[in-house]
Amino acid sequence: MKAQWTKRTVLRFTPVSLLFALTVTALAVALAIGLTYYFTRKAYDTSHGEVDHHGGHDNSPSAEELLLPRNMKPLLYDLSIKTYLPNYVEFPPEKNLTFDGQVEISLLVMEPTRSIVLNAKNITVIPEKCTASSGTTAASNGIEKNKEGETSGDWIISKFETTPRMSSYLLAVVVSEFEYIHNSTTSGVLFRIWSRPEAKNMTQYALDAGIRCLEYYEKFFDIKFPLRKQDMFALPDFSAGAMENWGLITYRENSLLYDERYYGPLNKQRVALVVAHELAHQWFGNLVTLKWWDDLWLNEGFATFVEYIGTDEISHGNFRMKDYFLLDAIREGLNNDADASSHPLSFRIDKAAEVAEAFDAITYSKGASVLVMLQALIGETNFKQAVTQYLRKFSYSNAQASDLWEVFDVVVKDVKGPNGNPLKVTEFAYQWTTQMGFPLTNKEAQEREKYRHPKYGFKWDVPLWYQEGDNKEIKQTWLPREEPLYLHISDPNASLVVNADRHGFYRQNYDANGWRKIIQTLKNNHKVYSARTRNAIISDAFAAALVDGLEYETVFELLQYAENEEVSPAFKSFY
Repeated sequence: MKAQWTKRTVLRFTPVSLLFALTVTALAVALAIGLTYYFTRKAYDTSHGEVDHHGGHDNSPSAEELLLPRNMKPLLYDLSIKTYLPNYVEFPPEKNLTFDGQVEISLLVMEPTRSIVLNAKNITVIPEKCTASSGTTAASNGIEKNKEGETSGDWIISKFETTPRMSSYLLAVVVSEFEYIHNSTTSGVLFRIWSRPEAKNMTQYALDAGIRCLEYYEKFFDIKFPLRKQDMFALPDFSAGAMENWGLITYRENSLLYDERYYGPLNKQRVALVVAHELAHQWFGNLVTLKWWDDLWLNEGFATFVEYIGTDEISHGNFRMKDYFLLDAIREGLNNDADASSHPLSFRIDKAAEVAEAFDAITYSKGASVLVMLQALIGETNFKQAVTQYLRKFSYSNAQASDLWEVFDVVVKDVKGPNGNPLKVTEFAYQWTTQMGFPLTNKEAQEREKYRHPKYGFKWDVPLWYQEGDNKEIKQTWLPREEPLYLHISDPNASLVVNADRHGFYRQNYDANGWRKIIQTLKNNHKVYSARTRNAIISDAFAAALVDGLEYETVFELLQYAENEEVSPAFKSFY
């Protein structure tokens, strides 16, 4: 459900500086299954319009008007909800599909004040108790205190354990007739998959995949999952593809249900990808949450990056995600970032509409691609160590992009930057996250291979991975933002491929002689280049031809080698 911007309630009283409890009774409003700004990416069946980063004619309140003051610190929300669902008990017709709520909020007064400001419309709180019609089951972020519930006439009262400190948009309450299958992880986390009773026989794959992925992420992040249970709900009608509510993830049915008797391998991959994506959010987004929507890509880019790793674990490596699907993210990111309507990964968001529009291919695919490039540059060990330190440092709190890069700077000491000195990740990341677009590197024919940036106003320090002739060794150097790069090639007649293994988020074009040498190498022995490198060559050729940077005759000559192609990753560039 898309959340609504809240009304504000101001309570005025005599100044105090003590811990106290406040009780607020919420009006009956439509029952929500998770309150969120979440919109999923294109692959999860959402459309993408152009983004107006200046707010257009949006007259909605600004961020400054909506943010609560910092003179109060909420410590605990004790919430009771009573739901009104049809066909169970009698109640006034106007109550149908609504709920009543009451919340006690424990606040710490940080400084003397005469008022408390609350969000009071569709109030978002952490649940403690839910009263529902007999015959239904209630679930929320915390595990149930009373498994069977307490009955009160035609009503059943379910109580839940208090959750860890979390962002309010991760709240979820589900009241349903669903049934579940369950198992536990090796660390004792209860794992349940909920569905309509008639779909229960299609939940086993999601259960097995979820448990395996959760266990893997505990090792990958080196941080235990902090909740006692993880529920996943397959919803027949859900506006988003999935939502990462902490401990209670909600999905469209086609993103969670799978039966090999009815569905093909692509459906199986889809379920694995979405499950891996949402579980990644349990750490990146839930354990540590962004300070503001300006850095939304920290949530979604990281979850997209990690989902490919998690899906490989789910499939025991059979899906070969690194070779296949990550190329999709790079391609989607490049294609969308080439548009004039693109935007930087980090950009100012001030209006509600801008939040929804920021859930796009740039945030997801470019975000993941830049992280892939950074990991290739600094090494997997450095990358994982920095991510773990970041998550530990900001657990149960909020962070922004600069916090992440500062941790990387502390960890990364043994990598050379573009000037030969130790790499400053903060400076490198700033270039790639605050500028829209990407570099197009060009080779000019000289005695030495010369690479330069087009002069379009944006500038990056570009890590170049390159491969010479028949030598399968891939070397890395830097193309500085302010000057051309000269590469010393041992054999002037050998081909030279830039962005070998396609680690970098940029395009490459060659002069006629450069393309001729690459074409000849492919015809002689295309396996000199990895499938990822062949993918980069073909993708860059098509991209150059589309903007009249290369004759299509050269592209077709390049593709003649394809009669000997045997693997899919290279062919992913054709469509």
